[in-house]
Amino acid sequence: MSYQVRRLATKDLFTMTKILSKISGDVREGLKDLQIRKIDQQLFGIIVVEAAMKHAESDMKHLLADLIGKKVEEFEQEPFDAPIAILDIVADQEDLKSFFTKAQGLTKKLFGK
Repeated sequence: MSYQVRRLATKDLFTMTKILSKISGDVREGLKDLQIRKIDQQLFGIIVVEAAMKHAESDMKHLLADLIGKKVEEFEQEPFDAPIAILDIVADQEDLKSFFTKAQGLTKKLFGK
């Protein structure tokens, strides 16, 4: 199924930050046993999505439903692979890597880390 996904907006940053704060412990735990310098991006994506669905289910449903212009109840009736399909579209249309690189740079400037 194909989805019309709106572009991310400033309001989504706050939702995504809330989700990431809920899952950061699980992501670190999932990565700690991996003794490789450059983690496989697919594996990292699986760890993040699994943690988000586990700890931020409501936030994820609201975000994904909003991205496709539906109510949560409508989104819950979408096919099984809808969350992955929507996230894939977001990844294609947004420059998330650049955003996170800039955010990391700002953190270093602010906190010297």
